[in-house]
Amino acid sequence: MKSVITEDELMGFIQENRREMYYFAMSMIANPTEAQDVVGEAITRAFEHRHQLRKKDSAKAWLMQIVANEAKKILRGRKRIVSLDAMALEQSSEEGESHEDVWHYIQALPSAFQSVTVLYYYDQLSVEEIAKILNISVGTVKSRLSRSRAKLAEMMERDGYSYE
Repeated sequence: MKSVITEDELMGFIQENRREMYYFAMSMIANPTEAQDVVGEAITRAFEHRHQLRKKDSAKAWLMQIVANEAKKILRGRKRIVSLDAMALEQSSEEGESHEDVWHYIQALPSAFQSVTVLYYYDQLSVEEIAKILNISVGTVKSRLSRSRAKLAEMMERDGYSYE
């Protein structure tokens, strides 16, 4: 089967999205070393299965699905729930205090809300792409995003933040 993306195009796309891949992996497993392993394995799988990509427009969702699948393999092995703690520390050290504050609130969210929040706001994926990646319905994604926004607003307002 002919691929819709060349190896060079895929490599460029991966380079553009490597950071997002890493942070998404961290949102799922909260271990920097394992997140790097997940990204590395996802890159390998992407090259092995690039012929399965149907449309270039779907490349980011397809790539994030591979990252999610690789992270789930590790989670199945661990059988425990994780948070965004390590991701928050790494993100804040790179981008300053304001991100640390935001990550503090995100990690206080229930884990089901963390994933959709990271994918929607940081990876800028559509609701439909998130549903596919997490293997949940579009309605569930919308509901979790709505609840996440409400919880974040409540926590931030309680701590004196205001926003538009």
